[in-house]
Amino acid sequence: MEISQGHWGQEEKNEAFNTEGQCEPEIHYMVRLDERLKRIKDQFIDRGKYFVINRGRQYGKTTTLYAMEEYLSDDYIVVSMDFQGISTAEYQNEFSFTKAFTRMFAEAVHENTVMEDDMKSAVDLLKKSEKITLSDMFYLLSEICKAAPRPMVLMIDEVDSASNNQVFVDFLAMLRKYYMKRRKKTVFYSVVLAGVYDIKNLKLKLRSDEEHQYNSPWNIAADFDVEMAFSADQIAAMLQEYETDHGTGMDVREVAGEIYQYTSGYPYLVSALCKLMDERLPDDALKPIINGTGNYYIEAQTRDAKRTDVVVDYLGEQFIVELKIWHGNEYHERGEAQLAEYLDYFHQNKGYMLSFNFNKKKETGIKIIRLGEKTIIEAVV
Repeated sequence: MEISQGHWGQEEKNEAFNTEGQCEPEIHYMVRLDERLKRIKDQFIDRGKYFVINRGRQYGKTTTLYAMEEYLSDDYIVVSMDFQGISTAEYQNEFSFTKAFTRMFAEAVHENTVMEDDMKSAVDLLKKSEKITLSDMFYLLSEICKAAPRPMVLMIDEVDSASNNQVFVDFLAMLRKYYMKRRKKTVFYSVVLAGVYDIKNLKLKLRSDEEHQYNSPWNIAADFDVEMAFSADQIAAMLQEYETDHGTGMDVREVAGEIYQYTSGYPYLVSALCKLMDERLPDDALKPIINGTGNYYIEAQTRDAKRTDVVVDYLGEQFIVELKIWHGNEYHERGEAQLAEYLDYFHQNKGYMLSFNFNKKKETGIKIIRLGEKTIIEAVV
């Protein structure tokens, strides 16, 4: 990866494509994230924005947060949390939520930060606090931010798991309150929440009476407009790393373009296709022919588990080739019928047969065979 710092910037030998959980550059082939991370830092983090990364499942949100944590580490203290670590019971009331949150927060800070005495004392006080309200918790969080040697960034993944709980909406409202007063009260410099849904649409109930007045606790969030889908160029860069390691001979840009057309750059689908390509296709299935403008496939399997001998893709056309050894007319006719079936499967009207005849009185040459609407061009050698 070409990122300015940490192992995300080192040139490691990758091993496999990944479709399960977050991707790690030491062991997985990955699309380069350096441009994405730079844009998030420049346009959102450095400007002190509070924002939500809301995209579909397996769209690279967790991987992006994981990369951001290290990418920002020189300039910020990043506290990265995952709300999947808070149980349903811990959302039941304010005290159980604050206890769970402070535990996770303190663990995250201890894991990633070398703290000076003032900050360590503030974190320890937060961790030891029992049955504190959200207001008290935010007061202690503010004290930690004040004692920190660098601005603090809070990142929370899987916020969807909390969105149906009133205590979480109250938590967002408290974040909003401190955000609005941050010139007077030190608080997180930037906050990043990640989930499938846009929690800007959550409503905070202000009154319990019949009026049921509502207001959004997250209307302070900046619109996150960074593209998370992969471009054809990004896919090609990832495939080039794979090609360097494996030497398949594939036309990297052509394959990347095809993958993009089929997936529209959806990260999971891109990885899934690449994983299938790596693990399921024969070793020579991606090998180019004729100046890199076509591909051939040996024993390509049809959906009914039958296997053709050779399929050639070249300049937008497909050629089906059957290889046979001469064993008499009856066997030969069965081979012609089989080729006709393959032509049906591939929606082609013309196929090719190369027959090897080892009889001393063999007749060599090229002939044209008609089988219904199918045309077979046979070469006997």
